[in-house]
Amino acid sequence: MIVVAILGIISAVAYPSYVEYVLESRRGDAHKALLMVMQAEERFYNNSGTYSYTTTLGGAAGTGLQLDVVGGAFQTEDATYNITAAACGAGIAQCVQLTATAIGDQAEDTDCATITYQSTGTKGGTSGLNCW
Repeated sequence: MIVVAILGIISAVAYPSYVEYVLESRRGDAHKALLMVMQAEERFYNNSGTYSYTTTLGGAAGTGLQLDVVGGAFQTEDATYNITAAACGAGIAQCVQLTATAIGDQAEDTDCATITYQSTGTKGGTSGLNCW
C-alpha cells in the first residue's frame, strides 16, 4: 500500500513536468516551419519584388516548399501548428510576418500559443522572445 502511495505521489509530480516538456519541445517544430516558409518567402521576393500574402507563395511548386496545406494554412509535419502569412506595418511589398498558431494538443501551450517571425528578422510570440 505504501508503494502505491509513493508511486501516486511521484506520478502526480512527474506527469505535469513531462507534459510541459513535450509542449516546449514541439515549439522547435514551429521554428523549423517558420524558417522554412520564410526561406520560400525570400525566394518569392527575389523573383517578384514583393512578399506573398498567401502561404501558397504564388505556387509552392516553384519555391521548393513542401508543406501540407490545410484550410489555407501550412501545417507543421506533426500537425501541431498552422503557419500563416500577413503583411507587417510596412506593407506586403516590404515585409511579411509569419505566424505559427498552436492547434490540437499543442493549443494547451498557452505560454506560446502563437510564435511569429518577420522578414525583418524580428521574432516574437505570445510570451515574446521566450517562445524562441
